[in-house]
Amino acid sequence: MIGVGSENIPSKPEWRRLFEAAVLEIDQTQLAQKIEAARAAIDARVRELTQNGLGGTEEYALRDALLALNDLQAITLRKVPGNSH
Repeated sequence: MIGVGSENIPSKPEWRRLFEAAVLEIDQTQLAQKIEAARAAIDARVRELTQNGLGGTEEYALRDALLALNDLQAITLRKVPGNSH
């Protein structure tokens, strides 16, 4: 029974995987790189959706993910020693 029906389960989009990796990253030396990778993947997906005229709920998820990455980066910048922001 292993694998039965698995072809009906959609795989996680690359942008979502990278977004989750950034949000869950605890190593501050890796965080900026993961945020940028997630942003690049999200931007690529937004361009793809724009070209194809599609979007719907994924479009809202992409927007929310970008907002969350912006917040995460802002919080991270406040934690950096010596940062006057």
